Amino acid sequence: YNITSLSNNSVHSIYQDKEGTIWIGTFGSGINYYNRLLFQFEHYKQIPNEKNCLSNNNVNVFFEDGDNLWIGTEGGLNILNRKTGNYKFYKHSLENKKSISADAIWSIFKDSRGNMWIGTWAGGLNLFDKKSETFTHFRYNNNNNEGISSDNIFGITEDSCFLYLGTMNGGLC
Repeated sequence: YNITSLSNNSVHSIYQDKEGTIWIGTFGSGINYYNRLLFQFEHYKQIPNEKNCLSNNNVNVFFEDGDNLWIGTEGGLNILNRKTGNYKFYKHSLENKKSISADAIWSIFKDSRGNMWIGTWAGGLNLFDKKSETFTHFRYNNNNNEGISSDNIFGITEDSCFLYLGTMNGGLC
């Protein structure tokens, strides 16, 4: 009940940015931002009828890319520009085949070529095109032995030859 403390004891993700600030994603209570100079937590939450705030209070993953903090929630992909304080949102749309494939975002990765990869729960892997702000989908297909092994992507990394995906029930792809 202390507004300067951690907002929830169920922590899904922790990230330390290049400035040493700690970002904590919770289950149901948004983001807790901790700067050692302030000695308290600041909170970022979804606020009903507010357009420039977090899209969902279940926060799964963070990724820093310059001034932008990419935030994966259960309600879509949020990109917070830390200089302006403005958000961009990407949500699944049945009417738009180039929208993100699912709203539950569990992994975000920037490869050595600068490509942004987004792993989802039940939507497979997404490649984000920064210019058009659209997504290319890579989905599990039982009839394709060379495709991804699961639509639930929890981790993404690379080496000099391959992109590796940690999946739920599909092993390492």
